[in-house]
Amino acid sequence: MARGLVLRKSGGLVSLDDDYVPEKKGDISWLHLTPSEKVIDAIIHEFGQDEEFQEDLLEEQRPRLANFKKFSVVVFSAPTPKGLKQLSFIVSKDKLISVSSSKPGIIDGVMDEIIAEGQRFTPTSVLSGILAEAVEQSIALLDEQEKAIDSFEINILKNEKLDQMKMQNLRVELFYNSKMLRADLEVVREIVAGESRFISKKEFDSHIEDRLLFGIDTVETLKESVTNIYNMHLANLSHKMNESMHKLTVIGSILLIPAVVASIFGMNVALPNLTFWEIILGSLALSAVLWVVLKKIRWV
Repeated sequence: MARGLVLRKSGGLVSLDDDYVPEKKGDISWLHLTPSEKVIDAIIHEFGQDEEFQEDLLEEQRPRLANFKKFSVVVFSAPTPKGLKQLSFIVSKDKLISVSSSKPGIIDGVMDEIIAEGQRFTPTSVLSGILAEAVEQSIALLDEQEKAIDSFEINILKNEKLDQMKMQNLRVELFYNSKMLRADLEVVREIVAGESRFISKKEFDSHIEDRLLFGIDTVETLKESVTNIYNMHLANLSHKMNESMHKLTVIGSILLIPAVVASIFGMNVALPNLTFWEIILGSLALSAVLWVVLKKIRWV
């Protein structure tokens, strides 16, 4: 499955849907592909690369910038609500091929914007636009995760039960988001530093680096918040356990007096001649006195 744009040398913009038409010499093209064996074989044949090149396009890779003789390959990771999504790009002087396992909304959004505004584009400007949108979506996802963390905190303060499975899943998501955002930052810094001769430093939006740094700071703050909430949860459980132990201790102390009286009158020796009810009432009276004493010293 393919969708693409071609900017003719004369200036006309052509949209390609589900079909790829080889562009004329001098045309600038952007083609987005959802990989299949046929599609990848065609790309490898066109660019004359090996299996390592194929892995960059198909398999999950750490974000990276790889330079070849006639093009560069950019692998970028975009955190989404459904997990991390890898975006791969082949960038040459007049051609951009983007590849992802499924077409993300970022691709359609940028392509539709170019078509609607009829704007001129270059491989670098399209790449920059996609990466900028991916970073903004990552930050928006972090905002949603922050709301979830706030909800967990409110539940803790209300002494409500904490969904530990959701909390653990959130911790894992934040860990991978932090890892991928840092890797994405390395890629963007390499591009901004001009380490690819096929990606124009002037056309690439260097503000993406600032937004990535903001995202990294945000995710680190959220990771600390999750840790603090989990510590609050453990402290809350410990407090509840201490309260339970305190109650059991008070009950045991009150019942201790009747137990002592019963053990004394159970001895096989001469004892005061008291009736059963007199012994019971005496035990209850002593227990009541102990309760008043505990209440006065605020143990109960």
